[in-house]
Amino acid sequence: MSETERQKIVRTLKSLYDLEVSAFVYGGRGYSPYASRDALTKFNAQLKRAEQLEPTIADFEFSIPDKGSNVVTPHAELLNALKMALETLAPDTIPQLRDYEQERRRSYAEEGRFAEGLDRDDSVDDILRLEEYFRDPRIGENLLRVGDSGVASRNIRHALRSLGYEIAPGDLYDEELELRVISFQKEYGHNVVDGQIGPGTRRRLTRAVLAKLGPSFFARLEPPQRPSSPRVFLSYAWEDGKIVDKLDQWLRDQDIRVWRDSREFVPGKQIPDLIKTAIREADKVVAVYSRRSKGRDWPAFEIKIAEELERDGKEVLIYLVLDDTPLPSHDPLRLAVMGNGRTLKEVGQDLLHGILGWRREVQRIEYDENEVIG
Repeated sequence: MSETERQKIVRTLKSLYDLEVSAFVYGGRGYSPYASRDALTKFNAQLKRAEQLEPTIADFEFSIPDKGSNVVTPHAELLNALKMALETLAPDTIPQLRDYEQERRRSYAEEGRFAEGLDRDDSVDDILRLEEYFRDPRIGENLLRVGDSGVASRNIRHALRSLGYEIAPGDLYDEELELRVISFQKEYGHNVVDGQIGPGTRRRLTRAVLAKLGPSFFARLEPPQRPSSPRVFLSYAWEDGKIVDKLDQWLRDQDIRVWRDSREFVPGKQIPDLIKTAIREADKVVAVYSRRSKGRDWPAFEIKIAEELERDGKEVLIYLVLDDTPLPSHDPLRLAVMGNGRTLKEVGQDLLHGILGWRREVQRIEYDENEVIG
């Protein structure tokens, strides 16, 4: 693609940006707070043209619902995408855009023409923050579905009821709520209609509430829960320390609190007492097991303390087997996380399933019921 073609794309995007600034700042008074289908379509078309120059620019593309569906992409969100696209194609334009936006804001403010709430409540950051009202509070769990319960389920019921869907108050995410979510997903043009509240449905629900009920509605919902991070004790042999260093950091990057002897030991204390206290206070004990740790004194002692807790009914012990070393003879049937030949991310995600009690996603299997089996 020639430099001339790049300049044409930039001019088109700047023109669209100008229109969106006017719509965003002016708002209300005959303008919708949401970007039009036409604006989104034009934006996507320019991204397609620019992909030859900058392949990553496709990441800014918007999903456009079918005609007749509710389009709830705020002007602010399209403006942010336009800024990022222009910064990718022509970084020198960004100061000009910022000055232009401020000038339009001053102009409309002087005329008293700001739309109520638009300049305060429709930013992308605010939308992401408000989505938390409809998120499952369990760490790492990104879907709400039948069988779940709690604050997020109560807030979803309240929001759907206020949007006109017939649903009773309650804690449980049951079949009735699943049906109402399916109706919502269809009405708001979601390409996934499964009755679950995942990232896409959560965002549409947040935008619908903002559009029809206003930001003040969220004050009537229960505040999102903030669960504390689980605490994990790492048991390992020092010879496996380099592997454990990476695992330790990966788990902490997932908001897991990790206890390790290299950080937590306090001079002057008895080591066995420190280990016993740490394991009893931990939610899980991850035993990094290998031919280097098998039969070693401290790993064996730590595993023994964890097994004593399990005899009292607390499930804490998770084995991470680094090589082909068999599990202890008294515990051969325990499910373990296998590390040999796998990436840190694959191993870490398996550990998170055990630490957090995640349910694995159920993959749909396509079938022909008239096909002969066998």
